[in-house]
Amino acid sequence: MKTLYIQITSSPAPEESAGLMVYPADMSNYFCNYLEYELVDGLRMPDGTPCYKEMRPGSLLLAFATEHEEAYQSIQRQWENIQRDLLRKEPAPDTRYEVVLPKEYIEWLLNQEGFIHQKVGERLSGRSWLSLSAEGLYEEIIPPMMDQTLSFLQTHKKEFGQFTFSDNGIKSAFLIVKRLKQTDKNLTFLRNLSEKDRHSHLEFTVNGVSFTMIRVQTAHFYLGRFPVTQRLWRAVMGTNEQCLCKRDNYPVEKVSWYDCQNFIQRLSLITGKSFRLPTEAEWEYAAKGGAHSKRFNYAGGNNSNEVAWHKGNSRENLHEVGLKRPNELGLYDMSGNVYEWCEDGYKTRQDDEVSARGVRGGNYLANKEYCRITSRYAITPNYRDHGVGFRLALTL
Repeated sequence: MKTLYIQITSSPAPEESAGLMVYPADMSNYFCNYLEYELVDGLRMPDGTPCYKEMRPGSLLLAFATEHEEAYQSIQRQWENIQRDLLRKEPAPDTRYEVVLPKEYIEWLLNQEGFIHQKVGERLSGRSWLSLSAEGLYEEIIPPMMDQTLSFLQTHKKEFGQFTFSDNGIKSAFLIVKRLKQTDKNLTFLRNLSEKDRHSHLEFTVNGVSFTMIRVQTAHFYLGRFPVTQRLWRAVMGTNEQCLCKRDNYPVEKVSWYDCQNFIQRLSLITGKSFRLPTEAEWEYAAKGGAHSKRFNYAGGNNSNEVAWHKGNSRENLHEVGLKRPNELGLYDMSGNVYEWCEDGYKTRQDDEVSARGVRGGNYLANKEYCRITSRYAITPNYRDHGVGFRLALTL
C-alpha cells in the first residue's frame, strides 16, 4: 500500500516513487483570490460599477508574483502561518489576521496602467496591511481543501494505507486529519515522512570542502546547488592555477570538457559516487524548476538582473556564486556568471565523430538573451575560456 503525501505548503515535495504519491493541496491561489477581493472591497469604477465585477482573477497578485517572486514569497509565508492556525481548529468569532503587503507590491500597483491597480495602490499607500476575517478565510479555503483531498482519497481508496503532510507541525488533532480518519478508519497518519523518502539533498565533503547536491524531483537525479567552485576544484585537483580570477567561492573557469571529465573521475574515486555532467535535457529541466516550474525565461525569474550576472550588470567581472536569487529548486546561477558544460555531443555534417559539446546558461560577458533557459550553444570539447565552467550531476 502506498503512502499519500499531501502537499499543503510551498516547500519542495519529495520525489514520487512506487510507494509514495504526492497530492498537491496547496491553497495559496485560493488565498490570493480571497485577498484580491479584500483589496478592492468598497472600490468602484468611474461609472459606479463595483471594482470586483471588473477584476480579472489573479490580475492583482499572481501577475505580481511572476515579476517579483521574492517579494511575493513574503505574502506566501504569511499565508502558511495563517493556514496552520486554521487547520488546528475552527476560528473563534471576531478573530482576525493582519497581512502586510510588501512595498514592492505597492510600487508595482502604482506603476500599472489599469484603473483598479491604481486605486488599490493608492489605498495601500496610506496603510500597507489588511485585516482579514479568520472565519471568512476558513469558510472560503479550508472546507474546499478538505473536500478535494477527501474526494481524491475516495477515488483512490484502495491504493493508500497511510498519509502524511508537507508540514511537520501537523498533529492528529488537526481538523483535516480527523476528517481523513473518519473517511477511512484503517488509514494511518504519519507524523513525519521517513528520512529516506524526505531526503531532498545530499551533502558531500572532500578534503575539508563541502558541497550540496539538490534532488530534481520526478526526474531521478541530483544537480549541484552551485557551479563547481574554485575551492572545490582545488580540493580535488590540487590547484586552480588556470583560473583568471582566483577566489574560493567563484566558479571554476577556463576548464575544457575534458578537464571536467578528469575532475569528475577523481571526485568519483574519492566519494565512491558516480558523478557526471548533466545532459542538456536534464540541465534545462532543472533550470526551469523541474516539477515546480513557473515557466520563467531565466532560471529563477523573468527579470534577468535579479537572477543572473550578464553583460548588462556584471561590469565584465566574474562574481561569487549564490549572490543572485535561486530558482524554484534552490539552484543558483543557472543563468549567467559562467556557461556550464553538458555531457551531450554534437556532430557536424562533415564529421562522423563528435566535434562539439553543449554549454548552457550564458555568462557574465554574454548579452542577457543568451542567459535564457532555452538558449543553446556548443563549443569544441578542448576549448578553455574564462567564461566557461560546469555543474555536477549525480544519479543514485
